[in-house]
Amino acid sequence: MAKLRDHASDLDLENQGVWVPWRAGIQLRIARAGRKAHNECVQRLGRAHRGLIRMDTPEARAKVTEVTHRAAAESLLLDWKNVEDDDGNPLPYTAEVGYRYLSDEAFRDLYEFVTVTANDATVYLQDLREDALGN
Repeated sequence: MAKLRDHASDLDLENQGVWVPWRAGIQLRIARAGRKAHNECVQRLGRAHRGLIRMDTPEARAKVTEVTHRAAAESLLLDWKNVEDDDGNPLPYTAEVGYRYLSDEAFRDLYEFVTVTANDATVYLQDLREDALGN
């Protein structure tokens, strides 16, 4: 037997994001996919292209990809730490900078990590947070 409470999502974590390690000391703050803010972001970004997106053409598929990458940059990946630009200067996170990397095929591992993490319900479980805090 198990208590359902042990499997409840921490809604604050889902919305504010969870800091997770990626590579080389980089930390990413990732919010949960499918929450209201994420769904609204996808709808807002796709609204202007609704007719095109309904088609099954290479242009439509490219637009869907653009929308999903932009939505990931705006509402899934919320921040990062320990990221530098090519000159070694700190690179602050913005949705536009995030989109530039998440949409770059050379950084497809980053995009995949963000989306897989955002879709992993266990990352946002209340009991895991309580365990980490020592409660």
